[in-house]
Amino acid sequence: MKNTIHIQKMEEKDIEEVADLLVKCWQNAYQGIVEQSYLAGLTQETKRNRIMENFKKTTHQNQYVVAKEEGEVIGYMKYGNRVDELERFLRYDAEIEGLYVKEGRLREGIGTELVNYAKQKLKQEKKHNTIIWCLKENYPSRKFYEKIGGILLGEKHCPIGKKEYTLVAYGYSLKS
Repeated sequence: MKNTIHIQKMEEKDIEEVADLLVKCWQNAYQGIVEQSYLAGLTQETKRNRIMENFKKTTHQNQYVVAKEEGEVIGYMKYGNRVDELERFLRYDAEIEGLYVKEGRLREGIGTELVNYAKQKLKQEKKHNTIIWCLKENYPSRKFYEKIGGILLGEKHCPIGKKEYTLVAYGYSLKS
């Protein structure tokens, strides 16, 4: 029998597990994409401190959520208002900023449930369209975003560590 997955607002007690999840996801998913020295330098402590700092600034305009199964964090996402204001994407008034699912739990529908949760909450906030960015060379994530209806919108550049990378944007309508 399959266990029930619960999606809920992240609580301060979840930050330790979320930090561990993020470090492992980055080190696995971005292997061969992001510089190895940067990935090797990621630590749970650094992630935890950054998440804690941002979590304390949480408002109704940006939300942190987790997917849990039997009390264990198996997914994480942040969503809310747009982070950047690139003019070419102004019609996108919301953003899903980071979507991570525990290694070994991919392709179980957890990511889809998280995105659907965010889309529903953003619709309730009267948002019209949302955007999500991912590394251009992260083909598994790109395939996922396309599978759940994302429209490829364009690119931007982003520094990670000492190198610049290309990100691609996928857009979703919240009207349906």
